[in-house]
Amino acid sequence: MLLEVEAIRGGYGETDILHGVDLVVGEREIVAIAGTNGAGKSTLAKALLGLLPRVAGRIVLAGRDITRVAAEDRVALGLGYVPQVANVFGALTVLENLQVVPGVRDAAGRIAEILDAFPALKERRRQRAGTLSGGERQQLAFARALVTRPSLVVLDEPTAALAPTLVRFVFDLVQALPAQGVAVLIVEQRARQALAIADRGVILDQGRAVLSGPAADLLADPRMAELYLGHG
Repeated sequence: MLLEVEAIRGGYGETDILHGVDLVVGEREIVAIAGTNGAGKSTLAKALLGLLPRVAGRIVLAGRDITRVAAEDRVALGLGYVPQVANVFGALTVLENLQVVPGVRDAAGRIAEILDAFPALKERRRQRAGTLSGGERQQLAFARALVTRPSLVVLDEPTAALAPTLVRFVFDLVQALPAQGVAVLIVEQRARQALAIADRGVILDQGRAVLSGPAADLLADPRMAELYLGHG
């Protein structure tokens, strides 16, 4: 497995939000994390990225224990991240947003590859990110995550605050990542749509993984759909 998470606990201050979560992500696999508001989905993403103040348990990426590795060093080990908000620098151009990503090997060549993969960004590479459309900004957030050549990208609510017309576009971007050699762990409020493009899913409830398995099986389970997946 590319990512192995064992009995992760943690939170803020003295309060645990996660209570012993286990999950795995295989190479070139999409795994969706679903659950109701407050289930601990984004907290789990922060734990994996080294952004949670207090974490116990074990996180292994590509055979290496990264539980105590600093957040910035996890990027160099193959972990990419698209945060829910503040995922681009609005005052910088598209090109500058890519140039300021730290730790990129052969930066000029890699940025050229990324811009070729995102033609809309290439056309607007001299344009300030703050003037891009919502879909273009999200493309830039993905491009920033991919420029470091990650083996796994963690997406935290990538369709948050997007117009409905852009939601399908973003899910198409996610679905294309495994073909580029990138595995995906996606935390998403639109659980049904996320599971529809995922290989496997994990249902969180009050900081615990209450169910996991093939995404199609989770979608087909009437009780799980009613309790945890909502109607969107």
